[in-house]
Amino acid sequence: MLGRRADQPVKAPGDLIALFAAGKLVNPLNSSQWGKSAYAKMRYRQAWHERIAHALLEARWPREIPATTPKRITITGRTHNRMDRDGLYAALKPVVDALTNCGVIHDDAEVDGGHVITIEQTIDRQRRGVEIHVRLREEAVNAPPP
Repeated sequence: MLGRRADQPVKAPGDLIALFAAGKLVNPLNSSQWGKSAYAKMRYRQAWHERIAHALLEARWPREIPATTPKRITITGRTHNRMDRDGLYAALKPVVDALTNCGVIHDDAEVDGGHVITIEQTIDRQRRGVEIHVRLREEAVNAPPP
């Protein structure tokens, strides 16, 4: 494989999709750049939305699966240095919003959405970005048809 498709992670058994989007994660809670420009946060969010949308297209997200189907999503942030939990969640918030905007999930709320989103991090100074694995929740797979 050539290009970015060769950089994509291997799907684990049961995964609907596995993708990698390259980019630098920034902790918006303590970054000094947000005060310099009124549009810095907007550009950061928009850049991650575009990266995730392109990665979903390249990985061929199956659009026939409704966004309301309960899913288990694992998001792994590959960072240069370790972030604290709050900073990692804040840095990955645009990624979760992009999954909502692209129709992978219908809502990122833990109570009403029905999706389980797990956020992890690894230190990878050579390949920074976000790795995402999406699978159906076991409850949805084993449920009897309506």
